[in-house]
Amino acid sequence: MPAKSLKLLYKARDLLGLDRGRLPIRYHLGTPNFGDDINLDFFSAVTGRPTAYAGGNRLHVLGIGSIAQKANPNSVIVGSGVLESTKIDATAAFVLSTRGLITAECLGTRPAFLGDPVSLIDRIFPAEASPTFELGIIPHESQLDVLASCGLDLSRVKIISPKRHHAQVVKDVLGCRRIISQSLHGLIVADAYAIPNAWLEPSANMRGGTLKFRDYFSSLDRPKVMHETKDLVARHASFEYTVGRLLCDKREYLDAIASTTARLFRSGI
Repeated sequence: MPAKSLKLLYKARDLLGLDRGRLPIRYHLGTPNFGDDINLDFFSAVTGRPTAYAGGNRLHVLGIGSIAQKANPNSVIVGSGVLESTKIDATAAFVLSTRGLITAECLGTRPAFLGDPVSLIDRIFPAEASPTFELGIIPHESQLDVLASCGLDLSRVKIISPKRHHAQVVKDVLGCRRIISQSLHGLIVADAYAIPNAWLEPSANMRGGTLKFRDYFSSLDRPKVMHETKDLVARHASFEYTVGRLLCDKREYLDAIASTTARLFRSGI
């Protein structure tokens, strides 16, 4: 279903109260992108409850993605991030975690946890690597056609579309020995499953530039080096491939998400 139609459907269901009893999650509905579209399945897996898209007019989880600027007094922020380093005036109902330090500073808060929730994906969807490709490349969704035709040997390199279902993206990442990603959540998934990965510079039309990446890196034990797209074909073998590890304890973070949402949504949804 096209994104616009899906958005209208979800909003209509929310307004009509058809999803009462489901955990309400607010996230970005737009061009298919596994980093946004994973929200409902992710929070359902963590909490053990059915989930549904929610607008901002009732208590909701503000979830995965660069959406912290959409916070309002009904928002329970769980790992959301920002695209711009500007103060967010809205006061959320509760802030459990943010993607990183930049988002925390924009919200003027010190959350209990730093880290994009997708960093926990290996704990809720455990899987083993089974590489059949030497290298996987995950473009930003706007650059999929550009990088797919950049001249790489596609018999050894897999182009992984961020527009695919998140389960397929994970499977594709696990099928590669190394990952180069222009997609933030491509790097996060690779880090989560301990697949060595390298950061490819954002394209000129990617909103926010490097900020959301630097925000994520602040939650890790080390930052990543940015590599230029012009070097992709000739020099990718010499890129710096690393595995970033979340500074907080993953089990504690998962338990906190489950307990916080259970406590805050015990009544009235």
